[in-house]
Amino acid sequence: LAAAILNINERISARKWNRDFNNASAGGIVSPFSIRIVEYPNAGQRPQKILAIYLLRPEISENAFDGAISQALSTGNQFDAIHFIGFEDCIKQARHWLNSESSIRGRLELVVVNLRNNTRIISFDEATGKHTATCDNGVTAPDWQRITDTNRRYSLQELFIANNGHMAAPKGFHYVKPSKKHVSTFLRAANVLEDSSAAHIIAFWIMPHVWKKNIEHIVVDTSGISDIALTVAYEAIYRGGISKLPIVYSHQSYDGLKLKQFKINRPDETLLLISASTSGGLKDELIGLGANEEKIVTLFYLGENHQKGGHILCDLTKDFPDGKLGLDTIEHFEAADCLYCKRKSYPVSLGGDQFAFEPPKVEEIHVVLSDLPGNQQHLFNQLAGIDFFKVYRNLNGRSLEIYFDVRTLFSKPNTEYRPTLNLLDHLSKRWKGMVLRGAPINLKRIIYASYPFSEELAESANSLVLDHQKEFNDLLLSSQELRSLSTISPEAAALVVVSCIDDCHELMAINRDMRSRQPQGNTSYITPIFRACSGHERLRIKTNLTFGENGVNTFSLHSMIDLDLPEENNNHSWRSELKALRKIVDWADLEGKDIPDEITKRIIFLEKDAPTNGISEQLFWPDCSNKPLKIRSDFTLLITEGGTRELSQADIFVVVAAVIHSLRQGAPGQPKLSYKQYERAVLSPDNFERFTDGIIQAAILRAARGYELAYANCDEQVSQRMKNLITSDIENIQNGDGEALMEFLLAIVSGRLTLHRKHLDEVSTAVQKQKALAPHHHILADYLIANP
Repeated sequence: LAAAILNINERISARKWNRDFNNASAGGIVSPFSIRIVEYPNAGQRPQKILAIYLLRPEISENAFDGAISQALSTGNQFDAIHFIGFEDCIKQARHWLNSESSIRGRLELVVVNLRNNTRIISFDEATGKHTATCDNGVTAPDWQRITDTNRRYSLQELFIANNGHMAAPKGFHYVKPSKKHVSTFLRAANVLEDSSAAHIIAFWIMPHVWKKNIEHIVVDTSGISDIALTVAYEAIYRGGISKLPIVYSHQSYDGLKLKQFKINRPDETLLLISASTSGGLKDELIGLGANEEKIVTLFYLGENHQKGGHILCDLTKDFPDGKLGLDTIEHFEAADCLYCKRKSYPVSLGGDQFAFEPPKVEEIHVVLSDLPGNQQHLFNQLAGIDFFKVYRNLNGRSLEIYFDVRTLFSKPNTEYRPTLNLLDHLSKRWKGMVLRGAPINLKRIIYASYPFSEELAESANSLVLDHQKEFNDLLLSSQELRSLSTISPEAAALVVVSCIDDCHELMAINRDMRSRQPQGNTSYITPIFRACSGHERLRIKTNLTFGENGVNTFSLHSMIDLDLPEENNNHSWRSELKALRKIVDWADLEGKDIPDEITKRIIFLEKDAPTNGISEQLFWPDCSNKPLKIRSDFTLLITEGGTRELSQADIFVVVAAVIHSLRQGAPGQPKLSYKQYERAVLSPDNFERFTDGIIQAAILRAARGYELAYANCDEQVSQRMKNLITSDIENIQNGDGEALMEFLLAIVSGRLTLHRKHLDEVSTAVQKQKALAPHHHILADYLIANP
């Protein structure tokens, strides 16, 4: 154990020394040499430790070099071999030091066993255009090919790792590469150039690809490695390897290629340098654009399929999974299947050369009644209790999270709540006036949209018009019938009736059809309910529908109630619940586990019963005693009249969704509930302490979207508070706590709520230990442990 610890400490110390010494020695100017401690593989035995000395320029001060060697050797390392690397004019002095009684030779003999046999000089043979390795006496080394290949790979590997070329994303983030793949770490070759000698070291190894070749252009994938291309060009022309200085420029990686700004007109005269790759995808893109595969060099490659990398200067990949040298391959995900996104890690797109960022502080949002504007509070309170609000309704190919049963506004109310009765009476009278104002004398047709109860409202409008305009022809049309109508009525008018505007696509289609069937005519749109995510969005929809050849308000649109709610999201909590339950069933089948009846019944309910007409009850799982979740008296967001007012689960959910939506827009005195790269907020775990009714907790869990419950991306203490609340409920189930436990578990399984891994394990373990819980609780906990 002591030997292992010593070995690890030596490796860490060597990396730190390599980075600090080689940067400090330059003093802001490229040093004429770079001394590096590198490890080489050694046929299943311990790695060999090599002192790799790059001689970069011929003007090397012996005193300066002697001092640097002394500092390197003061670390106490013993080396298996020493390698001098550089162009021939740079390593002449090395040959002199090794073949004379110099102080440098004396120092090296103290730390390298059998210096003469274990010294190699790696240079560039200008006659052949290849790298070669000789012994200290100038004779070609018998293992010259292995020495040059090994030195190139592992010295560049050390250079890459020591200078943070392997960038891990901060907590709560992951990267989206220019290729659109999602990863947790990223290879950034430009970081390597923070070592002042790096460009010259890499250029030395690239030289065979330009030597005595007609290279007119050197193209890099990012301007961050332009220094390497320029150094290659100048070294080659200085040494007579090329006669003309190539033009160096960047194609800006995938983005530049997609914009089709990059063309390869002379593939045999164009050298392309790829900074780093994990798949060879960029190489394939370049070949597709006409590049010569032999002229593409990948500087750093990390991946299992080495053949895809083409000409690789440095393979960073571990030779063996448990090996000490190299890096583990990077797991890639497509956007739709990204494991990090599912855990609510924030994707940061990589572009340009500056990728470093400081993770921002995550604000915690506390939900209060005042977050909802007063006029909206009043409306939601009036509309609750009459079965107006429903959720999870399939409609014309859409899966609505929130659906309005407009029929209830014009039916006999099932409530005695006076503010609601007053509202319904007002709506009935106002509707008649709206129909008559929207029906001019030249009215030719009444068109109704597909939202449920639109046809009935259109029929009532038709009756009202017939009562006042005896010459009016009864002509009701659906939006689908309008499309097949061939009659053209210039300067005529139409009345478009829709029970609820919550999506402008159908109305825009009606608008298009009407302009061709009644040119220079007039169209009026009327609706009891106009739903939008904001006043700005409502104005945008209205402007689009009413804009004509006379500009804004060529046509008209009138509504009675304007409601602000989040825009529809097809992947709402009930659809994600259904997907999660199906996964659990598939997993249980494979594991040979019994599937609880409650799971099976819930799947049938979500597949068939719920989406047919929408639901106002059974939105949430019952409590641990199998009792439906109900609101208690003194609910702050809706008036309960001491608990006597009948409020549905849908009423509670919709008003909670409205409050959270208001927080996303920016409620007065509150941070904005937003999750962007530099602006991040979550719903505080304290909300579940303040709102102790299980139905409110369930509504918050269901109404939250995106990263609003992503506690795994917050400080550990935030995640722990959420974990403590859930585990406390589990421990006190028999005392009536944990009404919404199944909702918490489902939120975790479906990815809406995330916790730090150890907290997730603690929640799952607590469920497994609690014998009072039902089988459907236990199978979710088992699934979470098996599929974290």
